[in-house]
Amino acid sequence: MDEQDEPVRVPAGVYRGLMAVRHSGRANMLEVDTVQHVANELGYHDAAGWIEANRSAYIRGVHNGFVVADMGAEEG
Repeated sequence: MDEQDEPVRVPAGVYRGLMAVRHSGRANMLEVDTVQHVANELGYHDAAGWIEANRSAYIRGVHNGFVVADMGAEEG
């Protein structure tokens, strides 16, 4: 499977924030700026910051899904 087709790995706190925004129903997940705003309003500042720093990965994750990164595994 091509990396572009795989779910995007994110830290657990970022995942919680993304799911909180999604479940809140307050933002279309494709409206990146709105998702960031709602994440901040809900107190998920790590998620909002991650989106800002990883915009293309965020869009890929909206399409392919997000998974919690295994913090014990080395990426590379």
